[in-house]
Amino acid sequence: MVDPTPRASGLLVDWNDERGFGFIAPAAGGRRVFVHISEFPKDAPRPGDGDELTYAVGKGGDGRPQALAVELVHSVRLANEAAQRAAAAALAERNRAPVQWLPLALVPVFAVLFVLIAVYWELPLWAILLYPLMSAAAFGLYYLDKRAAIDRGWRTRETTLQVASLLGGWPGAVIAQQALRHKNRKRAFQATFWVLVGLNIVLLLVIVWYQGPMQGFFSMITRLITGV
Repeated sequence: MVDPTPRASGLLVDWNDERGFGFIAPAAGGRRVFVHISEFPKDAPRPGDGDELTYAVGKGGDGRPQALAVELVHSVRLANEAAQRAAAAALAERNRAPVQWLPLALVPVFAVLFVLIAVYWELPLWAILLYPLMSAAAFGLYYLDKRAAIDRGWRTRETTLQVASLLGGWPGAVIAQQALRHKNRKRAFQATFWVLVGLNIVLLLVIVWYQGPMQGFFSMITRLITGV
């Protein structure tokens, strides 16, 4: 028999989908209420933990409280499916965006200049290996973050991506941004990214300067300009 009191509301918990029953944690607090799949509307989506429900309070065969005439207010399953569809649509839209060739063109230009500097001024081995290794690491971080965005998994912090670029991984980051269509349209991220690229190049020049070769190079330029 259904209690004539107003309908109650709560969240579905400990749902056993195979056996078709679970419990409702009342929004007002108190003892959990048993609920069976037969009390859901025939056309309702399959229940799941976290669903918001309204129900009438009755009694089961054992005399314990039981939810009757259950109505689904919010389905976690449907919400997740809608979010996944929206994310997939947004991802498809980003993937249709054209590749930005100017940033990509900077990578081979920098690579050629870096090789010339490394060979002509005999940079130490650690400096030569820094850019390819950090670029590979940066590309990997972007790839993992892209996969996490698709799978709704644990994301890589933007700070981590930016630090990897600052430490020499920016060529790999540029390639990843365009190849994976990831972080390439976020203006705030891009503004910070290119500032860090410039800072990295400045740091490279400073490091080379203190290695010695650049000091002689700039001294030669100064003598040519001043005529001394």
